[in-house]
Amino acid sequence: MKLSLLPSISSVLSLASAQSLVEVLSSQPQLSSLLAALQEFPDLVDTVSQTSNITVLAPANFALAAFLETDEGARFSADPEYARAFLSYHVLQGTYNSTYFNGVQPSTRGAEFFPTLLQPGPYCNVTGGQTVEATAGTFRIEDTTNVTFFSGFVLDSNWADESLLDLEFDGGLIHGINPPLTLPPNVSTNLVAAQRESLLGAIQRVGLLESLESSKDLLLFAPTNQGFQNIGSEIDNLSDDDLREILLYHVAITNGTLYGTGLTGGLRLPTLNGNELTITVQNGPGFENVGIVSEDFFVFVNGVRIINFNLPIENGVVFGVDNVLNPFNTTARPPQSATAGQRQFREARAGTVFPYTEGIRTTDSPIFSATNVAGTTPPPNTPTPLIETMTGTGFGNATRPNITAAATPAQYTGGVPPMITKAPVLGAIAAGALFAGL
Repeated sequence: MKLSLLPSISSVLSLASAQSLVEVLSSQPQLSSLLAALQEFPDLVDTVSQTSNITVLAPANFALAAFLETDEGARFSADPEYARAFLSYHVLQGTYNSTYFNGVQPSTRGAEFFPTLLQPGPYCNVTGGQTVEATAGTFRIEDTTNVTFFSGFVLDSNWADESLLDLEFDGGLIHGINPPLTLPPNVSTNLVAAQRESLLGAIQRVGLLESLESSKDLLLFAPTNQGFQNIGSEIDNLSDDDLREILLYHVAITNGTLYGTGLTGGLRLPTLNGNELTITVQNGPGFENVGIVSEDFFVFVNGVRIINFNLPIENGVVFGVDNVLNPFNTTARPPQSATAGQRQFREARAGTVFPYTEGIRTTDSPIFSATNVAGTTPPPNTPTPLIETMTGTGFGNATRPNITAAATPAQYTGGVPPMITKAPVLGAIAAGALFAGL
């Protein structure tokens, strides 16, 4: 009889001895800066402390110090709402130990997406809140002792130090990371960082930007600048009404956020243009992407190939495609042997410049490069959304923490991207508190 009571007694003692989130962070000198930041928001501390079954991705002191030297760090210091969103984004729903993360299998189309406590508000407009993608290993190295977390701008974070893993508190686990996660940007910032200036310029030309940025659960297929140049002769003859129809054909209507493995072969997606897009998944020769051998297939939407998966934005996700879709050529499909998309405007000839880029701020490198700069997000606007709110779990069970989904890994080798703005540190993270415990 006494033996049968031992498990329950042990459980009670374990619960009684469990430390709070604040107590555990206070006991870790390398996480003192995060604690100082959290204490600027007592209500957020209360919310996180009272929430069970969570995982906190905790930027180490040196990681936060570097982050605060960036443009995004300046926003963190100056904008309390941004700081609150940033901190909420580092809390995952569900308790996951480091062994679990280190076992998530890498894939061209992504790995696993984890819901966070960043819920719809000023910096989030997706059903179920923002997610963070994780895959085992680090770039160019398949490493079962490390993990890569992808966040805004598809920048990657890894474990900060082995001593900061699997720290237990009464609500779940804490893992130290470096660098911090970055909030997903808005549409315009993402397109500039991803070197999709032609698409952004075209969107601005026909007055769609504000509506796209205010729409919930946006899914945008984003052609490259070269894709627009490939149809230069067609663009020369397009009216703004025709251009608008083409652009609306690149916006799919989804039931929640659609990630990569939701793009199954034969899937048909309605668009804002009124026509449908069709997904084709077919065998390829196999290829290597940033050191990780992919599955032996390619994914196409109509006749263009998806080359970048799951670029997170404030209000949805962007998929990069290699050519411009044609709403008047909806039956296009790739040849069986295709490894790249084809021009969808049959009579078009290539131009000599990237169209629609006049006056668009550009970057020197794509979103997947260590030399990214993260632009600032314009203030929220309130135009009528193009996409109305829809209910449900979404394609590919996108709101569940155990889904596998897509992403072309970023060619980013670690650390915080070099940005030029320096800023004062938020409240209690000043000077000594920031570097305490290094």
